[in-house]
Amino acid sequence: MRKSLSLEFTDPQEYIENLDHVNFSYSLFSEEEIAMHYSRIHVVNDLVMTFSDHEESTGFFTNERRDQKYFGLRFIRSGQECHSFNYQSIFLDKDECLFFDLSGKGGYQRLSRVEGINLLFPYKMLAAKLPNMEDFCMKLNCRQGLGKIMFDYTFSIEEQLSGLSEDDRVLIIDNYLEVLCQWLIQSENKFPNRHNTKVFAQIQDYISHHLSNETLNLSLVATEFNLSQRSIQKLFEEQGLSFSKYLTNERLRHAAQDLVNSHLTVTEIALKWAFCDTSYFCRKFKIKFGRTPSIYMKEYRSSLCGESIQRISCPLKK
Repeated sequence: MRKSLSLEFTDPQEYIENLDHVNFSYSLFSEEEIAMHYSRIHVVNDLVMTFSDHEESTGFFTNERRDQKYFGLRFIRSGQECHSFNYQSIFLDKDECLFFDLSGKGGYQRLSRVEGINLLFPYKMLAAKLPNMEDFCMKLNCRQGLGKIMFDYTFSIEEQLSGLSEDDRVLIIDNYLEVLCQWLIQSENKFPNRHNTKVFAQIQDYISHHLSNETLNLSLVATEFNLSQRSIQKLFEEQGLSFSKYLTNERLRHAAQDLVNSHLTVTEIALKWAFCDTSYFCRKFKIKFGRTPSIYMKEYRSSLCGESIQRISCPLKK
């Protein structure tokens, strides 16, 4: 039986609850007074399309339908984001799109105000047309050629879906998916080297398990994977990253979690995550998070007493 609906929201809690109704668990953490300006959810059969305009924020996104494998496309029209899933972290800039496997929990960090679209669909919907889809994990440039056409087409369709009849929504989405498949096939053929993506994921996994090792560096990773240091650097460059910055940011991210989830001192946390100089750790932390570790911890604890920071979570997500 075919189903189709379109809903609009200005209340982030309503947006979260309605995503939960279509089996996607979403959490949102923001320091801004207004975390979300507005959003829309469209459902056409098993496909879910969302649009949102959010301020700087972090959170998680999870497919709760364990019986059905889902894939996603994330288009952003403005702002910058960092996404993490399956031990991978990928930076996404405006006019870019990310194709990803939504089998597990995905994390995100909006680095500024972001307008974006999520297109979420079950594996079975496109499996016949994209036989290699299970291996896909691509960041796509949508600034020129067919990519730009698809990018503009996606935002144009989303803006018009609310005003269409149920039958028209189904027809539009069916035709959209046909063109989308052709674009993804073309993009796959042009993508640098899928093997590189898998190696990069393995390197990220290795780094995540050795972050507290103060001897972890480019040379050690190159030796571990039997690659040259330049080859490792190029793998990170393909993802729009640098090795040293990625390593530092991952350590800082874990340190930030410890600041709010443990009773360790700032010095103890710095040492735990291989920052031998506490002053250096504090400088780097302030550059990344806009505040010192002590102030970061104080603000978080104040938020638990109902002060400045807004914390919004899916009611079913504990």
